[in-house]
Amino acid sequence: MTKISNNNLFNSKSAQVQVAFNWVYILIAGAVILLFFVGIVVKQKSAAEEDLQRDVVDVLESILVGASVSEKTMSSIKTSGLSKYIFEFQCQDQNSHFGIKGRTTKRTKLQPIFAPENIQTTKLLLWSLPYNLPYKIMDLLMVSSSNNKYFVVGSSSPFWNKLEKAIKSEKKADQNFFNFEFVKDLNTLVPGKTNQIRIIDLVGTYVQDQGQIPTSLNNLADSQVTAVRFVGGIAATYYQKNKKTWKKIDSTKIISLGDSPDAAKFAALFSANGKSYQCNMMKVFRRSQYLHEIYGGLSGSVGGKLNKILTYYQK
Repeated sequence: MTKISNNNLFNSKSAQVQVAFNWVYILIAGAVILLFFVGIVVKQKSAAEEDLQRDVVDVLESILVGASVSEKTMSSIKTSGLSKYIFEFQCQDQNSHFGIKGRTTKRTKLQPIFAPENIQTTKLLLWSLPYNLPYKIMDLLMVSSSNNKYFVVGSSSPFWNKLEKAIKSEKKADQNFFNFEFVKDLNTLVPGKTNQIRIIDLVGTYVQDQGQIPTSLNNLADSQVTAVRFVGGIAATYYQKNKKTWKKIDSTKIISLGDSPDAAKFAALFSANGKSYQCNMMKVFRRSQYLHEIYGGLSGSVGGKLNKILTYYQK
């Protein structure tokens, strides 16, 4: 029988260990190289998404600006390719922020935007109406979506017919532009497939703090259901669904001369809450002040176009 020497056995085991070590080294090196390239791909993808988001917000800004200067017009923006993103509209300290939630946003100091805080949709809806106090100050821009449903109740209010007429007259060829439904009773509501529902109580008796919500809305998330209640046409109170009851959020005054259509009151319908409405209206009043200084001049001042005209013809 052939005997295996200790040296040969030692050399064989050393070779096996060396081969195993080489394979481990190759695997580690390969993993590092793979992770390096994966990191590059992920980084490039992230950079591309950020560029896309900035481009989207830039385009959205251009569209909002264009819509805001087109008096009494309704327009829509298809966003099917961006349906996974949540568009955000906020107003704080008289500054509006809009863009993609948690990602890219922009700020505007003078342009008011009356909209829900968050919108996720395949189509954005825009509506601009002139606001007069008493002369035209600017066009108020209201933003909604095809996923937002509005139920209007309170047929005894004079504003019922004005709102219904304005919505129908502006729809033109698109009969379902805004999802407004005028109902006689909240118990007949059918929410349908919508992301957000807004109840509009024009007489102030259907929606109350701690009052019961319509039973058809019980299964919806609290964040999906809101309400706005008008009292005397000069104040609006906002509510949020709280399980099976309404919870008051806040209130705001409405400063309007009752034009038809009433832009200030319409803006309250689309605003997320009273604070957002007040914040945007403060920008409107700031513009009003600028226009007054330009056309009429401040009290006791010699500036303003009106004073210059009066001075010229009084010579």
